[in-house]
Amino acid sequence: MKIIAWIIGICLLPLSLWAQTEEIQLYKKTDKQIFAQVKNDFFMPVQAQETNFTYSIADKYDAKLVLGNLENGMQHFFVVPKQNGKIIVEVYKDEQFYQNFTFDVISTPKPDIQLRLGNRLVNLAHGETLETLRDFYLYAEPDAAFAENAPQDAIYKISEAKGTLVLGRRALTNFQFVNGKIADEDLETIAKHVANYDADAKDKKNTAFRIFIEVEKVHRTNYEGDLNVVTIKPNFNLPIRIQ
Repeated sequence: MKIIAWIIGICLLPLSLWAQTEEIQLYKKTDKQIFAQVKNDFFMPVQAQETNFTYSIADKYDAKLVLGNLENGMQHFFVVPKQNGKIIVEVYKDEQFYQNFTFDVISTPKPDIQLRLGNRLVNLAHGETLETLRDFYLYAEPDAAFAENAPQDAIYKISEAKGTLVLGRRALTNFQFVNGKIADEDLETIAKHVANYDADAKDKKNTAFRIFIEVEKVHRTNYEGDLNVVTIKPNFNLPIRIQ
C-alpha cells in the first residue's frame, strides 16, 4: 500500500507544481511598451478568493506602483515610471515570488502643434484671407496611440504663443495669442495695417503680407492635474491673401 501511495504521489506531483506556477496574465493596451511620467493602467484577472497577490517594482527602476480596486474579477493597478528604460513588475502570492513582467519605458510622444481653421488645417502654402483670421486657432493634437492608452495624461494646452504681422521683411505689429486665438483688438490692428498700406490696388494684391507665429510654451496636464512643460517650440509662416 505504501508503494502504491508513493507512486500516486509521484504522478500527481507535476500537476501540483503546475497549479502553483500557472502563468498569470496582465492586460494593457500598449502591450510591452509603457510611457514615462504617465499613468499606465494594468489589469490582472483573479479569482474572488485570490486576494493574496501583491505587486511591486524594485527601487532601482525609479517608478511608482499604486494598487487600485478589485472589480468584476480584475485587479487594477497603475505604474508611473519616472524615466525611459525598462521596468519589471513583480507579482507575489502569499509573500512568495510568483511571476514577473518586463516592460520597455518610452518617452511620452510630443503633440503635433497645428494651425487650424474650423475643422481643417490652415493652408500654409497658399495662405488665407484676412477675413479668416478671426476663425483660426492653434491646437495641440496628441499622438493617437498615446491618447488612446493614457487619456488622462494626453491633455495639452498651448500656454504662450506670439505672432508678428510682417510686410516683406518689415515687422508691423506684434501680438499674443489668447487661448490659442488672436484677440479681437489685435485683429483690428492687423486689418488697419493692411488697409493703410499705401499702394494701388494692383500692387496691394501682390503684397507679401504674412503672419509669423511662434509657439513658446506648451503644457501637458497629467492624471493628477499637475502641469508638465513640453519641450517643443514650432513656428509657422502664414501668408495673407489680399482680396
